[in-house]
Amino acid sequence: MKLEDLANEILLDLFELLDDIQLLHAFNGLNSRFNMLLFTRFQTYHLDFRSISKHNFSIVCQQYLPTIIDQVIALHLSNNNETPNLLQLFLSYGFTLNRFNHLQMLSLYHMDSLSLLNEILLQCRCLSYFIHLNLINCNFDQKETEILYLINNIWSLSTLTHCNLDNIFVSSIYSLENLFRSVPNLYYLTIHTSSIFLNGYEWQNIIVNHLPKIKVFRLKMEFSFPTKKNKEEQIEELLDSFRTHFWIDEHQWFIQYNYIQTNAFNCDVLYTLPYAFENLTYASTQLSKSTCPENKMFQCFDRVKILRYLNQNQYIFNESNTYSSRFLNVRHLEIDLPFNDQLFTIISLDRLVSLHITLPLYSDHFSLEGLLDRMTHLDSLTIQHWSSIHSTLFQMKNESIRRLVFVQSSTISSNSYFDNIECAALSNSSLGFHCEVLVVDVQHRTNILELIKMMTNLRSLTVRCKDDEWNIWSSSSAEEDELVTWLRRHLPLTCLIIRDPKKISNIQIWIDS
Repeated sequence: MKLEDLANEILLDLFELLDDIQLLHAFNGLNSRFNMLLFTRFQTYHLDFRSISKHNFSIVCQQYLPTIIDQVIALHLSNNNETPNLLQLFLSYGFTLNRFNHLQMLSLYHMDSLSLLNEILLQCRCLSYFIHLNLINCNFDQKETEILYLINNIWSLSTLTHCNLDNIFVSSIYSLENLFRSVPNLYYLTIHTSSIFLNGYEWQNIIVNHLPKIKVFRLKMEFSFPTKKNKEEQIEELLDSFRTHFWIDEHQWFIQYNYIQTNAFNCDVLYTLPYAFENLTYASTQLSKSTCPENKMFQCFDRVKILRYLNQNQYIFNESNTYSSRFLNVRHLEIDLPFNDQLFTIISLDRLVSLHITLPLYSDHFSLEGLLDRMTHLDSLTIQHWSSIHSTLFQMKNESIRRLVFVQSSTISSNSYFDNIECAALSNSSLGFHCEVLVVDVQHRTNILELIKMMTNLRSLTVRCKDDEWNIWSSSSAEEDELVTWLRRHLPLTCLIIRDPKKISNIQIWIDS
């Protein structure tokens, strides 16, 4: 049976399995019937450019977007390793945000230019339907006054009702209170901080004075107690500050405190119950105390999608509470080799799409291969290594992996850079054949050319080269970026090649073959 023989109803059901960009690229313009079905399917468009090839991005911007711009209600734009400089390229096609008359939601990821963000926000002021703004993993190193200017620009968007600001502010109580003063009608607040520590009395004071209408309050604080004081006393004092009438009776906001200590890791964390965040560091044995009278609330981790799992046999403290949890919705796992079998009882490995694993200096690579065999839907694999990668890793047959990241645990050892033999082994492996996004450190610039030539499905490469002489002093001068210039001479003109503004030792290449 041919695709054209299927009923329209079945084709429309199949369309639901693909995102909007895939549908446009695959079916638009094939014939009048498919065009009619696309029109039926697309009264509105949600365009997500986060994992698009440069070739397809150019096609969408040049051929499709001009004709559907009035139907676009959601945009996702990212400047990460997969799509470097995408936002600037998007604007260079003439697609300023004020042209998207029916845009309701804008999500920006991995931006590092505050001036560009302010420019985009100004373009959004005239959008009558714009209600939802997400700024995710946007890191700005500007002064406090410039951050406050950004906040004012956000609040000037008169139609905005939902705003998600992730990791963009200078972490100070002053900036936090200034933000809260600007939103007296706020109903829902979720806040995660690793540098601001406030006890229950201080949070109560902020909420009463600045957020009187708050109904839902979700908090996570990561911090460190002063080491010279008695830890048990500090924990009890902190918990008592959250046991007042305001917390327990008026709002029924309960909190839990966890303390994890290993040979390489220390963590004090306090969060509201039930747990409301995507990220969690977990150990089966840890010191845990709570203001909640019902222990069953401890076990609710349905929101957790990113889990860092610490082996129980690494613990060096004795006083602990042991409890068992299940993480049904985890999609990303971070672990170290070796690991214990308890891992298999708390998560479903076949539901994972991303794995970050740290290899010790001498490790059993076959245990990693056995682990990967159980992760049948794994899309992304990050390997953090201390020395050269063992050849057995290049023999693994997991065909679902599309993203490979190799991270050095030690930047001193030259063995951590891929040499000619390792680059060839990766290129000729099953992992290399299926790989679309690669992050790796190489010995020589010619290795970059070989990887791009041999890995035919590669669409994005982020690379650090050992013979790159560019440094922080070079970036502040008028000196030519020698390696970037060399790569532009030796790669097709359609490739976008830039130096990562946040990690200047990294070269980002968005490949257009």
